[in-house]
Amino acid sequence: MLRSSACSLLVWLWAAPVLAAAPDEPALPGLEPAPDEPVGDLAPAPDEPGPTDDLAPAPDEPVALAPTPAPAAPPAPAAPAPPATAPPATAPAATGPAAPPPEPGPAKPAAKDGAAAKDDADAKEDAAAEDDEEPIKHKGFIIDFRVGLLGCTGPICKRHHARPGVRLDGMLGRNFFGIIDLGLGVGWGRMGTKVTPGTSGLSLYGIDPNALPPEAAALMVDQFTVDDARFETVQSGLDLRVHVIPRGRFDPYVGVGAQYNLLRAVYDTPAGESRFAFHGLAFPLQAGMVYFVHENIALGAQFDYVLTWYGGVTVRGAIGRFGAPIPLLKGAAADAGVRLPGDLPRLWSLGAVVHFRFGKD
Repeated sequence: MLRSSACSLLVWLWAAPVLAAAPDEPALPGLEPAPDEPVGDLAPAPDEPGPTDDLAPAPDEPVALAPTPAPAAPPAPAAPAPPATAPPATAPAATGPAAPPPEPGPAKPAAKDGAAAKDDADAKEDAAAEDDEEPIKHKGFIIDFRVGLLGCTGPICKRHHARPGVRLDGMLGRNFFGIIDLGLGVGWGRMGTKVTPGTSGLSLYGIDPNALPPEAAALMVDQFTVDDARFETVQSGLDLRVHVIPRGRFDPYVGVGAQYNLLRAVYDTPAGESRFAFHGLAFPLQAGMVYFVHENIALGAQFDYVLTWYGGVTVRGAIGRFGAPIPLLKGAAADAGVRLPGDLPRLWSLGAVVHFRFGKD
């Protein structure tokens, strides 16, 4: 028994250095040292008691080796954790109960107002595009205003040295089908002259006082001395125009009219003011063009040349009162060297037009 104990102790003392290896250096099976590690002395550690004589085994007894404990298996390496990925912003929480979906709230006023403003802007742009695409209509009620120059031609205008003056016109009517204007037109104008003071009034008409018949003595033509003179005109009647283009911004047109015409010559004499008034009909020939700056407003210009027929003359003022049809005066005027009514003034005018149109139909 003592021999067996002594053998066991020797075996334990021989295996102690191997078992005392570091935890991360496990002993090899069979308690054999690693090839690169030298085997140290089997002397016991200083703190461990050495073998005693009493425990020495008997030489004749076989030594029974005690079973050596199996080396501890190295811990299995932990499985690598899957790479952490950030959950999507909208993904629900991985743990815990799912949060209830948020209740829909009222739309933000700012976003709603912005969308409404955008819709309004788009609608306005569409409306503007439609207006640009649709030509402006010319038909409807119309009103014209014109201001410009008035002048005259003919022998009598030359003898008076007439100068262009101011002319004002207007028209009220209706346009039919975008092509025809029919309305009432009125006009007034005034022209100045360059008459030398003390000029004989009859000479301004090309009349020789000595060639006048005896009936002319009642007019006191010998007292008809002119210091200054001017012409005044008045027209009123129907106007008819034809438009070249029935719709659009550009609106050229031509026209004609039939109007009452009054040409008045006003003279300042030493005896007072005297007036010669020539009555007749005027047939203005018109040509003009306007441009619509708005659906209802157009600006442009118009030229008129007035063909005039004079039917009578009246004289009022310091030299007396007289009236007669011009056809009855043709013979006497011709004897005095005057052609009636051919020598009387023929008028023209040029002015800027403001045209207004009302109506959608």
